[in-house]
Amino acid sequence: MKTTMNKPISNLQIKAVHATLGKIGINDSGERHEYLSQFTGCTINSVKDMSSQEANRILSVLKKEPVDPAKRIMSQEARNLVGEIYALSFKIPFLNKDYSELESPEDVEMNKAKISSWTKRYSKCRKPISRMTVDELYAVKIQMRDIITAIKRKGGVQ
Repeated sequence: MKTTMNKPISNLQIKAVHATLGKIGINDSGERHEYLSQFTGCTINSVKDMSSQEANRILSVLKKEPVDPAKRIMSQEARNLVGEIYALSFKIPFLNKDYSELESPEDVEMNKAKISSWTKRYSKCRKPISRMTVDELYAVKIQMRDIITAIKRKGGVQ
């Protein structure tokens, strides 16, 4: 009779399980461990407790689950806000002076990096723009509008 040992979960699988659970809205470690325990039928105190086979099985099941519609709407709203923030940045001279929206892809990426750097230093939440929630993005948009208004009052931008 042949006995097989369970292969331990790999680091890539751990990252994939975390990311996939995050996409369906399970971000808290307690919720994650409870969900995994129910799925595997064993007590899971850490994703590292799972075997490679269990990780493959849960990943295949989770990738077939539909994404929560509310979360999809939130991510669409976040994308729209980031686009609006990017457009507003062209009206702020110290952020994107002498650039237009028709620049090369490298310039676009540089502009995104400038905005992200600016939000880390000067926004109320002090985070990179890619890690902000919808509410935080909305606050940054308002902050940028206020800056544009102040610049216009001083006669700096048309």
